[in-house]
Amino acid sequence: MPILEQIETLRAYLRTLHSDFNRAYREDSAQYRKRRISPFVANLRYRRFTNASELRQVAEECLRQLRQARALSIAEWKPGDQILVEVILKGLPRDPRRYVITDVEWSKPDAYHYVVTQLTNAGHPYKRGGDTWVSPSSRIRITKCAEALPEGTLRQCAHYRRNAEHFLDDARDRGDIDHIVKWVQEKRAKDFY
Repeated sequence: MPILEQIETLRAYLRTLHSDFNRAYREDSAQYRKRRISPFVANLRYRRFTNASELRQVAEECLRQLRQARALSIAEWKPGDQILVEVILKGLPRDPRRYVITDVEWSKPDAYHYVVTQLTNAGHPYKRGGDTWVSPSSRIRITKCAEALPEGTLRQCAHYRRNAEHFLDDARDRGDIDHIVKWVQEKRAKDFY
């Protein structure tokens, strides 16, 4: 199934999961107004509420990954590519800067932006630079850069490229959610304590 259809199907199912979560929340909170309630019923209602909450978070993460896969598939440049970014504004001339794309992320409504790391003149990533965003627009010119890179930077670029291809295959074709469920459970446990 194409990614756009998968996104629409998952968004429709996420609305159902939001309704289930809201219903479980109302049931769980309604028990506190009653004087007599079975402990089993109270525990079952709480278990239903936590399961609905966890399932909703898993579905939201699946939707985020599908949207990122969509961004990767429509982006002109891929992770691992070396680019030159030039800002085109009158009165503010700037030299083009050299970056390597580390990731492509989805942004509303159906667009994307690049997560990039700036490179030094020698071709190494800046030590204190960190990642920044570059969004394609009429004021930013992005071109491919063919300057030579050191061996370490080439290995990093190949790593970014492999990760993007693996992620795209997982999100678009496999739909394996076991690692997403594990990640959501770990996040919930960390947030709880």
